[in-house]
Amino acid sequence: YIKDIGAKGNGPNEYSAVRTMTLIPEMNALMTESGTDILYYSLENGSCLRKIVLHDLFSSDKDFVTNFNGKEYHGYNISISSTAYLNDHIYTAAGDGTTLDQYLVKMKTDFSVDTMIKMRPTSLGTGMPRVLCGSIYKYDNKIHVIHGLHDTIYTWKNNSLVPSIAIDF
Repeated sequence: YIKDIGAKGNGPNEYSAVRTMTLIPEMNALMTESGTDILYYSLENGSCLRKIVLHDLFSSDKDFVTNFNGKEYHGYNISISSTAYLNDHIYTAAGDGTTLDQYLVKMKTDFSVDTMIKMRPTSLGTGMPRVLCGSIYKYDNKIHVIHGLHDTIYTWKNNSLVPSIAIDF
């Protein structure tokens, strides 16, 4: 055990689960992603430095609040599937659970949006359609995005996504 970074919970600057973690050496920080939130934590003392709620970048007219067993739960239409960091930018893959659209959002480290690209929609039916967000990874000092249907790998070039591998299955 070395130290705690952040805290699990539903309060301010807390996370419900961590899907991805990325080191940001220039800031001596750890970036985490948790469903709809991206948080920066100090590697020195574990405190939260910054937070962005990604669904704030999209329309919230499809979000909802429900009660279950005496607790209030917020349902967000937009969710994050993964994040990556390269050259002072954060890349986030997100999906819209109602329209089944997918997005790639490129942000600066202050969370201001640099570029947002709408990708083709996707769905998977097992009784109820649901969005399959793409996945982002960094390889060979480039950002790559796998479409939610896992049939195309795109490479980020000149502020656009260029298909680099397509699988016909």
